[in-house]
Amino acid sequence: MNALISVVTEDSSFYKQIVQMIPLDIQREGIEILRPGDSLNNAQIIVTDMITDEILDQGIPVFLFAEEMPEDIVESISLRFYKRTNFDVKIFQKDLAEWIEIAFALDGAAEKTRDAEAKKEKYKERVAVYKKSLELAKLMQLSAMEPKTIKNFEQSFYYQPAFTVSGDFLIVEEIDNKVFVIIGDVTDHGYNTGLYGASLVGGIRGFLDIAPRYSLNLAGLVNYVYHSWNNYNYQKDPSYATMLFCMIDKENASIEFINYGHESPFLIHENKVSILDVSEEKELAPMGAEKRLILTPKVFSFLPGDALFVDTDGVTEVFKDPEDKDIRKAYSEERILASVQHEVLKPNWTLDQVIRGVRKDADSYSVTEDFENQNLLGNHLDGAVDDVTMYMLRWLK
Repeated sequence: MNALISVVTEDSSFYKQIVQMIPLDIQREGIEILRPGDSLNNAQIIVTDMITDEILDQGIPVFLFAEEMPEDIVESISLRFYKRTNFDVKIFQKDLAEWIEIAFALDGAAEKTRDAEAKKEKYKERVAVYKKSLELAKLMQLSAMEPKTIKNFEQSFYYQPAFTVSGDFLIVEEIDNKVFVIIGDVTDHGYNTGLYGASLVGGIRGFLDIAPRYSLNLAGLVNYVYHSWNNYNYQKDPSYATMLFCMIDKENASIEFINYGHESPFLIHENKVSILDVSEEKELAPMGAEKRLILTPKVFSFLPGDALFVDTDGVTEVFKDPEDKDIRKAYSEERILASVQHEVLKPNWTLDQVIRGVRKDADSYSVTEDFENQNLLGNHLDGAVDDVTMYMLRWLK
């Protein structure tokens, strides 16, 4: 038998459940049920509720469903782990589809009967290349996001993608007496959103590098991004991105911002946290969906000692129960504000402490495991359904 997928289990009900999860077009390529010890034949993907040395030795993608990850097994790009108590069918189907696409690209649908050993070695080589490429992409994205040191400013940064790379992006640039903070989130998550985010970051950094210093302002930046998005490489794709453009003017002791559908910025002034007034911009759709060009920023005082907190919706959309995606039951902006306020009332609080406090509070809100224990090579954050980015900046007195 030359099935595309082998389901290795002693539980026939598990086999039936897996088959129901697999789209019909994939089912037609062939699914077989095997008991432990049976020959694994020439299948290109294994789905199982148990791990054996024979399964691991195949060198092909393995999808493991279990209550807990076995202690002696290391999750990798070719072994995806799903916790059965909070399993999301859509995630499995997406992961499976990606692997089938890779499998067909490597082998060709008509070549599935080739020698099993040769196939195994080829998979090992290609998976190693694929994994290395993804790891390099992750490091490149993290390096591009991590803020540089800014004199007289303290910063803290936390980032965790739902997959290896993400659609979240962050740009922090000091130019003369101005500090620009741009944070955004491209629709969906995964490799395509990482490419969108990278192209946006490259374009924005390029604009900041070449724009005349005497006329550089937030309106000019937003105008550039708006027309770049609508005129060039995003026309063939319905993707969009929420974006928050902030500029701190040290000379005028002010902060101004324009918000395209993004999470609201928080201002910490004398240990009091407030959501900056975005009553008008709050209704704006994300960039790519919004047809209005808004060039008039909101302006507030920003004094030495003040701090800014910005994030992406991966934090606000932590759910108490991952099976219930009702946005009204998500962690929410109000809870983040309360968590930040709780931390800044402590003596000698730090930016790192505030971000840790938000993470801890979000963890305790969800009934599932915490941010710290999540794998970055395929699993979503338990309790979260998106990439997570948090950034804080404080003007030192």
